[in-house]
Amino acid sequence: MYFASRVQAGRMLASRLTRKYRYENCAVLALDDGGAIVGAQVAMQLHCVLTMLISKEIKLPREPVAVAGIGTGGAFTYNPRYSESELFDIVSENRGFIEEEKQRSLHEVNRLITNAGTVSKKLLRGHNIIIVSEGLKSAFQVDLVYEFLKPIKIEKLIFAVPFSSVA
Repeated sequence: MYFASRVQAGRMLASRLTRKYRYENCAVLALDDGGAIVGAQVAMQLHCVLTMLISKEIKLPREPVAVAGIGTGGAFTYNPRYSESELFDIVSENRGFIEEEKQRSLHEVNRLITNAGTVSKKLLRGHNIIIVSEGLKSAFQVDLVYEFLKPIKIEKLIFAVPFSSVA
């Protein structure tokens, strides 16, 4: 299915989510700028808060796939696309570079959220968390979200994405 705009995609997602979560405690977390536009429609229909969860991928030079990622609050995870042995080799050879990129990326994430403020974990506790993005390229983005939400006791985690890859 094709969408005329992100707003239309958001309205279609919102209509489906409203049936089930209209009277529930919900919070919408957008993963990207397009997700904020889609998520705004969902948040308006559910009368709930909308905020962004910013993350950055950490890539090695000449490697097309990110080896790790870091998000708001320093939530860090390695890409599950790599096996344990591959990660061991990659990290052994590039530990200094990965640590340097981790610090640089965390600084960039913090710089981006300074104007908007951080995501309040108290605000999310006990809520149904609806993750919205304009599209998920891989399961790695899901892992970054999970790493951020792991210490928070949430009711339910819902992904509302108008486009995602089959993998």
